[in-house]
Amino acid sequence: MKKSISIILLASSLLFILLSCNDNDDNYVPEAYRKILSLKESGIKDYSMNANQSSITENILILRGGGEPHSESNMEMYIMSKEEACEAWGYELEQIELIPSDSYTFPEGTVLKLDAEESYRYIPITFYPSRIYNAIKENQEAQWVLPIVLHSLSDTINQSMNKLLMRIDVYSPLVTWKQDEIENIEIVYKEKELPITLQITYSENNTLDFEATQDDNIDLKTLVDNFNKVQGTNHELLPESSYDLHSFSFTADSKTATSKIILKRDGLTADQTYVLPLKLKLSTELIDITESVKYLVVTNPKYCFEDLDKSKWNIVYCNSEIAGWGQALNLIDGNNETAWVSNWNYFQWYNIAEYDDLYFGGNVSLQDAQFGNVSATELHPNNYWTCIGRRTASQIQIVVDLGESITLGGVGFRKNNNELGDIALKAFEVNMSETFTFNPPYENLNNYNLLDDGNDWGESVIEGETPLYAGDFWYTLADMKTSVIKSGRYLKLHPLSTYHEGNPFCSSVHELFVKKLISVDGKSVTD
Repeated sequence: MKKSISIILLASSLLFILLSCNDNDDNYVPEAYRKILSLKESGIKDYSMNANQSSITENILILRGGGEPHSESNMEMYIMSKEEACEAWGYELEQIELIPSDSYTFPEGTVLKLDAEESYRYIPITFYPSRIYNAIKENQEAQWVLPIVLHSLSDTINQSMNKLLMRIDVYSPLVTWKQDEIENIEIVYKEKELPITLQITYSENNTLDFEATQDDNIDLKTLVDNFNKVQGTNHELLPESSYDLHSFSFTADSKTATSKIILKRDGLTADQTYVLPLKLKLSTELIDITESVKYLVVTNPKYCFEDLDKSKWNIVYCNSEIAGWGQALNLIDGNNETAWVSNWNYFQWYNIAEYDDLYFGGNVSLQDAQFGNVSATELHPNNYWTCIGRRTASQIQIVVDLGESITLGGVGFRKNNNELGDIALKAFEVNMSETFTFNPPYENLNNYNLLDDGNDWGESVIEGETPLYAGDFWYTLADMKTSVIKSGRYLKLHPLSTYHEGNPFCSSVHELFVKKLISVDGKSVTD
């Protein structure tokens, strides 16, 4: 009997101990640490958006931990006030603004729940960038934000990881000029069609259809005055009747738009320079337009020219050169280091007209040339006629085959250094002819110096005087007191004087250039 009572007491004691242990296990994790909620990315986070995006969705990650994480949790996300945000992140009130309440939504709401099997959850928030952008334009000095705080009545919140300041910048795509902002335009004919291209920057794509047009509210005269002040010019505003500007049409998925402006000579003064400022506006507020003004600097010269390609040129006659390093071919070789130099020293005859000095081969002796024992039946080794005697500058003639018939507009000379022997050409004249005839021998040896026999050069087209220093120097019909418009394939360069006072036979220059005339007062010379 006593043994049975002892066994019962022992069993009771063991049961009490076991029950006591279970009670201790239940209370081992304090209540505050059973479920702990936090934001994965707390603190400050920056977001960039484009105004032409209809919407953009970001996610906020909520984490759950603690000693008993496998149970349901309830929480709520609050938007903090501006004052609370300033206190939490150290801003002054004027430094931040809260984005408008209609510029974002929480698609799943702000009252949230984590099921027992969930240890985290992504909470989507959708932004509407265009609405934020419109608000930003009202105060561009402030930082626009959305301050969020996580709160729960049933679970513990990690107070060091429960606040997120979303700092938001919305960059509007910007329409800018694709070409230079100052563009020089020459109206060659009656009208000039000029393509102009705009481009969208700060955006990977374009989702809008919109137009860009000239802003009618801009004072164009004031813009021209500002342009003249900066550039040091005195140009006039291009009259409205002298241009037609078409609109620029952007389409979705296209980041460029090309339009055209028609420039007209009607109503313009010849050789006058005008300026047209282009300042645009857009048909949408979701994209910005550059504040830069594009300036078209428009000229309508009486004479319009085009540089002539030298690849077809040939020398066909030169009656004074130094063979090799001073040959006439150097005038058209495109090499700045070579020059044509007249024969200023060799074969010093006092009366060159008494001798046939036409050079036609490599075996002509001075004696043969002096006494006329040779006949001019062969060509110069460089395939053009030349003479071996020296001549005064005014007796020199050089004939260039341009390879095509052109209407001469101007000539240019390059003097590449300041050495007198290389830049001695002073006054000159240029004549043109459709044909060139040279059939030696001639009874009148002076034809070597005139080239009149069988040729009709007419009056000079271009004449002038080059300076005595290095540079490129142009002489065009626009510089002439009286304009002789003449076409031809053959150009005759006739030096008239030299800067070399001690040697009247010396003339020289490095390169010859030619411009052909293509229009007069907007009318093509080929019409």
